[in-house]
Amino acid sequence: MTLDMDHLSGWIGKTEVMHETLSPELVGRFNATLGLAFSAATGDPAPLLIHLCLTQPALPADELGPDGHPRRGGFLPPVPLPRRMWAGGEMVFSAPLLIGAQVTRTSVIEDITQKQGSTGGLCFVTVRHEIS
Repeated sequence: MTLDMDHLSGWIGKTEVMHETLSPELVGRFNATLGLAFSAATGDPAPLLIHLCLTQPALPADELGPDGHPRRGGFLPPVPLPRRMWAGGEMVFSAPLLIGAQVTRTSVIEDITQKQGSTGGLCFVTVRHEIS
């Protein structure tokens, strides 16, 4: 399948900003799910990787794609390939997130590239997330 890279490149630079309070209740559920013994008291540092549970979109079912993610063409470009996957990432932790704090996720689409794999066409969308 040939992708319209001129159209898709229009998403480069697109930014999404989401906010959420890192509540003690969320930390408690995170700890219970993973069997962790971290404190869930306001002001304490939150467990590492809890940021993956924060600022996720909450959409009605009719705004989701068949894979359960937000429909393509909003923040992420409308790549017309059948599957999405997370191909890799790098995380740098500069300071702990504090329980009870307002957390902001700023996401920016930095690059979109097309490649050919053994099973067909691939499209890589590079997104930078900054959590503060």
